Amino acid sequence: MGINPESHHSSEWIHVKILEAKLNSKGNPQYFQTHSILGLDFGEGETPQNIHNIDLIAVRANLYEQLGERMSFVEPKDPIVAQLIFDLGNINAMTIDVKSALQVYEIAEKYGFSSELLDKRRKHFEALQWQAEFMNTTVGWAKANPIVAFLLLLVSSVAFILWLIFVVQKYRSKKAGK
Repeated sequence: MGINPESHHSSEWIHVKILEAKLNSKGNPQYFQTHSILGLDFGEGETPQNIHNIDLIAVRANLYEQLGERMSFVEPKDPIVAQLIFDLGNINAMTIDVKSALQVYEIAEKYGFSSELLDKRRKHFEALQWQAEFMNTTVGWAKANPIVAFLLLLVSSVAFILWLIFVVQKYRSKKAGK
């Protein structure tokens, strides 16, 4: 009896890839820290790239299906689940947002995934997330308080102009005194 490719919402190809990776790893759990079980390549940069233009939405759906099954039976730390979750984090970064990717990366680490690439991406995404939250908070506050925001902007502009006038006058008086 073979594997039915249509079962689990057509995600059985992932199970086949897992079996192939187990054979290729020759029992070395470190293999999964450096090799994508699914053969995906998202590059080595701070942000993952869809180098081979794969259907990330379909792969993400298949991963959710397979991980939902596996994670109900497999406790952390598991190198195979950890690597699959890392790939899911990369896909989420490209298809959803960095906040989702960061949450998934955290689960990958819980399952034992560790790499310089994960650290690099997490650091970059945390900075992006902080910037987004700061902008959302600032813009949200300004929209909720338009008069106060306008007054603050006006006062800041006047203060800057007065400072600029002061600096120019000081420069001119210094130049005239020479």
